[in-house]
Amino acid sequence: MDGVDVSDGAIATAKEKAAELSLPMRYFVADLNAPFPPELADQYDFVFAIAALHHIERLENILKTIHDRLSDDGIFMFYEYCGPTRFQWHPRTLRIANDILAMLPRELRRDRNEVKSPPYAEFIAI
Repeated sequence: MDGVDVSDGAIATAKEKAAELSLPMRYFVADLNAPFPPELADQYDFVFAIAALHHIERLENILKTIHDRLSDDGIFMFYEYCGPTRFQWHPRTLRIANDILAMLPRELRRDRNEVKSPPYAEFIAI
């Protein structure tokens, strides 16, 4: 099993967890906007992308690479964010969400009394 992430910290954490569980894993720090790491030239029976594809600028490149690396009966599965770029919700969507939220009893709202988009510059900075 191979794991890939752009973050050194995420890879370090994953290595620690795998070692604790004695999992036979290899990990690679890689930016999937760049050419695919040559160390990952194996054929794979299963590829799972977790909330990563929306960070890829040229999606067709990584999808072709995944396709080329899958075995004949391989499976590609992904869990992905579907929504507006950088959570900049349309005003109508926010209005509907806030109308629904207002109908909930306060104890079910947790700490949220309003749904709003984060300031764009702040989101980029984070």
